[in-house]
Amino acid sequence: MNFPSYIAKRYLFSKSSNNAVNIITAVSVVGVAVGTMALLVVLSAFSGLEKFSISMLSTFDPDIKITPSEGKSFSYEAYIDSILKSHDDIAAYSKTLEEKVFLRYRDKEFISKIKGVDNNFLNVNVIDSTIYAGRWLSYNSDKEIIVGGGISHYLSLGLRDSFKGLEVYVVKPGKGQISDPMSSFRRKDAFPVGLFAIEKEIDEKYIIANLFFVQDLLHYDSSKVSAIEIKLGKGEKPDRIAKSLRQELGKSFVVKTQKEQHSLIYKMMNTEKVVTYLIFTLILIIAVFNVIGSISMLIVDKKSNLHTLWSFGASEILLRNIFVRVGLMITFIGGVSGIILGSALILLQYHFEFLTFGGTSAMAYPVELNITNIAVVTFTIFFIGFIASKLSVLRLKKELFNS
Repeated sequence: MNFPSYIAKRYLFSKSSNNAVNIITAVSVVGVAVGTMALLVVLSAFSGLEKFSISMLSTFDPDIKITPSEGKSFSYEAYIDSILKSHDDIAAYSKTLEEKVFLRYRDKEFISKIKGVDNNFLNVNVIDSTIYAGRWLSYNSDKEIIVGGGISHYLSLGLRDSFKGLEVYVVKPGKGQISDPMSSFRRKDAFPVGLFAIEKEIDEKYIIANLFFVQDLLHYDSSKVSAIEIKLGKGEKPDRIAKSLRQELGKSFVVKTQKEQHSLIYKMMNTEKVVTYLIFTLILIIAVFNVIGSISMLIVDKKSNLHTLWSFGASEILLRNIFVRVGLMITFIGGVSGIILGSALILLQYHFEFLTFGGTSAMAYPVELNITNIAVVTFTIFFIGFIASKLSVLRLKKELFNS
């Protein structure tokens, strides 16, 4: 141990002649610990919320989605299939067809979207795991549908009405004046066999049917689809594969990763995380700057000792380094304590789920303890602690060298 560190350790841990110095030092350590703990907990809560949101989105949205750059649909041709099959990093892909529809059941009406899916859809999206009543589609039936829980609730639509189906209407393409409003719609009846619950916006927006049901409703041939949804192999990088597909498919198609499909949500979450980080960093700065007061008091208390060291030839830089290291030790003790306490609190929430939200259908607030957040908190606390320690020794010249 070098000389400044040895003296700093003695000054920090030895009992001072003035009890106020020990009390202020202890308060500084506690303040740093609480601020560090709060910052780590908040960042971990945002990470947990982000991971939870991504998991919810990935239930319905694929790793990569291919759509036409113009229009709402395109013909799935052989060259597209050969491109997709040439990629070993693609685990599965599915053809889908979406359109806005008008629903009617008995005396209630609703506007939603219908999504037609092929028999490979469950290899891409695990939406069948979200079905809370009934079952998934049978691909040999042309009248079965899966309904979002929000739509089911609004229409008072159950699964046991085998006599009255759900009327599904789609607008016919065309121009000119409409004499009979109902003649401008195509209609097919469908029978719900399952209800799913993913996320409120999706549950109130989608019904799912077999691909050929939607193609028949729209009077499309069997090659017409609106999107190709892709699931990647484990550990594959979506950005790299999406870039490759863009080059191979050309400008006729738009290729988006899951993040690009929900760019607004990701931007919003990142903005909220940065703003919250800055707010809690400001609180941490206030807590850490108590170190300045603590070191200033310590300089006054050790004034006679400093005169002795000065007389023995200690340089100004050496004396300043002593108190800088005192500040760093206070920051280290408080920071490590805060990280340990914050990690313990996060792990308790993760395992025992004592903090919940959602009212009657309460669920645990998601948290995630990861090395990135710990690294960010560690860097933040020690950077602020270093600056505070440097500022605190500015008083040393006034107290010692001008006395």
